[in-house]
Amino acid sequence: MRSRFGAELDIEDQGSGRLLAHAALGTTEWVLESFGHKEILPSRSRPDTAESLAAEHRRKEQEWYHDDDARWPLPVTDYVTLIESVLGVDFEALPEGQWRPALARFGAPTTELMVGGIRAQTDFGYNDPDSWLIQHRIGGPIDDDTVDLEIDRFIDHWDWERHTPTRWHEVDRGEAVVRLIYVQRESLLFSRNQGWDPGEKLARMRADDFLYPFPKATRFFTNSRARDSYSFRITPYTLDTGVIAFSEEMAGIWWRAEDD
Repeated sequence: MRSRFGAELDIEDQGSGRLLAHAALGTTEWVLESFGHKEILPSRSRPDTAESLAAEHRRKEQEWYHDDDARWPLPVTDYVTLIESVLGVDFEALPEGQWRPALARFGAPTTELMVGGIRAQTDFGYNDPDSWLIQHRIGGPIDDDTVDLEIDRFIDHWDWERHTPTRWHEVDRGEAVVRLIYVQRESLLFSRNQGWDPGEKLARMRADDFLYPFPKATRFFTNSRARDSYSFRITPYTLDTGVIAFSEEMAGIWWRAEDD
């Protein structure tokens, strides 16, 4: 957890710690599943668990206000203790299982960099995946054998899914930018746009903002080989396309869907 969130944990995310709790529980889920302990995973939706963990974190901050010996920001090791208390589990007492990395999980955005990439969204909430266009990717290096399953798990946050066995199509960063501009300026249904075209300059600025948090090693995926073709759809609308961005520690989506 220290590698994901640093050595100490404050509650900067909207002052509540709920986003941090969601991402931390996702990390906990991945580690437990990787060691074969699926039976004690917190609920996938976990709003109550995240709320309880955030409340315990805020309580520790209040203790710091009145106790000179209390530590703040809270060390990661102490935060893990809070997770144990909320889940009712002693991690040290768990039987040692064989390490077999599970499929990656995804958690709420918690850093200024991640939030900055989607700054047009202002309605962040710990249980509001509609606004989590960039999330923590919690797992190991991207595996070519499982990346399709991971993307499917990622888009499942929005109740989207592939309805055909066609694989996700990988594109390079340059083509990803072109497609991000395309979905802002062009209609998927009509031969001309319907008045929403922001112009080349603004569309590129938005695409650059979205991609800025992602490192050079980021991989990009879409649902078609050509911008005007559709190998599969993930929404119930007539047509949809966009870009999925995957790095070792982040995942992002920019998608457009249209009906008539």
